[in-house]
Amino acid sequence: METFIDNILWHITEIDWEGPAMFGVIILAVLAIFRQYYVLLLTLLTIVLGWGAEDLIILNLESNMQVISVSFLIYCIGGGIILILCLISFFKIAV
Repeated sequence: METFIDNILWHITEIDWEGPAMFGVIILAVLAIFRQYYVLLLTLLTIVLGWGAEDLIILNLESNMQVISVSFLIYCIGGGIILILCLISFFKIAV
């Protein structure tokens, strides 16, 4: 059991707190603290779907040129929905 705890403590001390991903982790933690679970879960779903569709590309049928990547499309749609839900929840609290 002590080895397991030492391993966890080692991983916690090796976290890179200066990366841009930490901003996202902080935002997710704030959403969890304020119990905005639907926004939190939708954000996680958007990230997972975007990572999963990373290699899929929408091509133009006539010229066979890349039009847009599917992951970018998922991030845009998911981000828009998350933004709308955040604004709705903010206005519910404010009014």
